[in-house]
Amino acid sequence: MQVIRKIKKRLSAPIAAMFITVLLMALILTGCGENPQAEDVGTTLNEEEIWGTVPEETLGIAVDTPYMTFYYPEEWRDKVEIEHSSNGANSVTTFHTEISGKRVELFSVILGADEDEGYLLGQLKNEMDGTVNVYTLVYEVSAEDWTEEEYSEICSLQERINDIIIQFYEDERFEPSR
Repeated sequence: MQVIRKIKKRLSAPIAAMFITVLLMALILTGCGENPQAEDVGTTLNEEEIWGTVPEETLGIAVDTPYMTFYYPEEWRDKVEIEHSSNGANSVTTFHTEISGKRVELFSVILGADEDEGYLLGQLKNEMDGTVNVYTLVYEVSAEDWTEEEYSEICSLQERINDIIIQFYEDERFEPSR
């Protein structure tokens, strides 16, 4: 009798594990199957139709440049300021914030002629000049100058440059650099 109990104890864990594995496999296979109730409406929207139906406010805060309009997140309204300057050859948009009374340069987006600083993201075709280079420049911030919380906030704000970069990649006039 004691031998039978030992065998049951030893077999119960592997059997339970096998049962759970089979159950999970069944769930995965049925979840990936076609939905017989789903109906193909045969209509797909292009980007213009999608963006055209979204109210501009939900895209974020508009940044108008001579070459295109891009948006930065609405939640930045009270945290980030932008400065825009144009000097014929370049259109420079710089994003900065203020933390503990100190101005912190986050990054710049530069559209126009060749730039000594920054990373060449690609070229943007436009009606005025044919194509313009698109550069991004993320400013270095030393962790030693800030508390851990302040530095974390600065880095978080700098990471949002990706939201702007994505907008360039989604623009059909943009050609990424290789």
